[in-house]
Amino acid sequence: MKTYKGSEPFVLPDFLKGMVVPIQPHLADEIRQATPDLNTIASLIMKDTGLSGEILNRMGGSVNGCADIWSAVHLLGIDAVMGVVNGLYLRSTLEKHPVDFLEDLGAVSYDTARASVLLIQALQLNCDAWNAYALGLLHHASMPMLLGRYKDYWNTIQHAYCVSGEPLTQTENNHYHTNHAVVSYLLAKRWNLPEAICIAIRDHHNISRLTFKTGSDNEEADLLLTVLKFAEHSCHAHQRLGHQGTDFEWEMIGEDVLARLGISWLDYQDLSHLLEEKVEFDSFSPFTEEDLKLHI
Repeated sequence: MKTYKGSEPFVLPDFLKGMVVPIQPHLADEIRQATPDLNTIASLIMKDTGLSGEILNRMGGSVNGCADIWSAVHLLGIDAVMGVVNGLYLRSTLEKHPVDFLEDLGAVSYDTARASVLLIQALQLNCDAWNAYALGLLHHASMPMLLGRYKDYWNTIQHAYCVSGEPLTQTENNHYHTNHAVVSYLLAKRWNLPEAICIAIRDHHNISRLTFKTGSDNEEADLLLTVLKFAEHSCHAHQRLGHQGTDFEWEMIGEDVLARLGISWLDYQDLSHLLEEKVEFDSFSPFTEEDLKLHI
């Protein structure tokens, strides 16, 4: 298993201590039904932000991204894994998060993670696909925690998706003096994720970074960010989380993201449709040669 080098023990800020990223209730039931099949359990855990994070945390920071969640589940064994599942489910139940919110957020994160992998495959990008998967799954990890702290948080997020001309996180900052990108970054540091993933989580609503108007010393993080934003837009996060027909963030960054990926507007439309189709059918099947006939 890979180990991320150069990290220091990370202490979570006081206001996050004791808070958890809740599990999606239906997944807890599916995992119990799958017991003791560790392969199926690992596949189910990789659909859930909270469980993936807790498994990473349980491994003491020795796991590099979600690629090794599979290995981590097998190393921990069925008893330890079910302890994590049951413990997180109990704590999530006590915090009484809205089920609809957890299901919607979980589905969008999982779809974005898979779309990221498919995009890397389609464009044959020199990017670690499982780092991109981890970023897609975990970049919104702190949203349920913030909802637990601020009861109007979900209304604030929905309003933020309706605001044009400024980052989504600005609305959060105005209300709470913090935002989900910063808090998710702190969680990523706690889970000892690779630095490129941590940086991408921190900056995933930073318009200057997403339009590449500011310099960066981490090219991997830059590429991960472009993959994330393309995948997120293709999965209609703005509609599913914000109930907003227009993706105002994409209007600000879309042209720069496409230029960074080296694809035309026509290719974008074709590729976005293909991603949406494959994600909808829960498929990791390879793109065919016909799929990859872009117009570059």
